[in-house]
Amino acid sequence: MKRIIYLATIFFVFSIILYSCINTKNYPGKAEIVKIEIDESLQDSVMIYGEIYDCFGEHLIIGNRIFEIYTKEKIFCTKTDTAYFQMTIPAGKHTITCKDKYDGESQHMCNLNLTTKPNQKIKIKFLYGATEYF
Repeated sequence: MKRIIYLATIFFVFSIILYSCINTKNYPGKAEIVKIEIDESLQDSVMIYGEIYDCFGEHLIIGNRIFEIYTKEKIFCTKTDTAYFQMTIPAGKHTITCKDKYDGESQHMCNLNLTTKPNQKIKIKFLYGATEYF
């Protein structure tokens, strides 16, 4: 019995030491406007489109992930699993959010505050955040 308690204590202490040695680095999500064009065929609405990249902006995020791109109120929303998105919104002030449907880490999602004008076509590059463990 003493041996079991002794081994459990060693295991517990070892686990605490190991856990405290794990370092992490968070890369928060970011968004940037790439291009703004005027397109009269939009009939006074605004088209938001673009791509979703990794946190370094090097690779498109493709495969086994579903991203939701939506306005703050979630009135306008689209989903993608291809890293490309497009949605139409009315002109005005908006907060556009990009979030992995299954990622609970809020620091990874991207937010972009926009004030848009009628007939704008806005290309956005989302850099989706990540956590690195080392």
